[in-house]
Amino acid sequence: MGLILILAIALNVVSLAVLFKQKNRFLCGSIGVAVCLLMSGLTVHYFLAENPFILTESGLLWFLLVGSFTIGVVGLLKRTTSLVLVAASLHLFLVLPTIFSIGLILLLLALAEIVVATYFYLKIRERVSFVGMNK
Repeated sequence: MGLILILAIALNVVSLAVLFKQKNRFLCGSIGVAVCLLMSGLTVHYFLAENPFILTESGLLWFLLVGSFTIGVVGLLKRTTSLVLVAASLHLFLVLPTIFSIGLILLLLALAEIVVATYFYLKIRERVSFVGMNK
């Protein structure tokens, strides 16, 4: 199960790499870096502590859940690939502590967001290559 946490962090790093090809770098970058640091700290705490925060603190889970949905909605409305990937990484990160309640729904939502982010990225590449062909 710890592999899911590491995959979520890797997905967030991918979202930061995609960020360099988009506008709104400051907003998306600060959100992406903050989420990456939070997930990294909670993952280290998960592996080292006997009673990790991520499994016991319901307030933290609700905060992360509401934050991930908010980031996802903003990313979808702005059509920003990196924000959608950050939301997908947070949903993937929350699969572990919520596996017995809404974990499967969050996993499916994360997969759907990855597909949407890939679509946004391909549309941006297509638009850039089309503009480059007209010159």
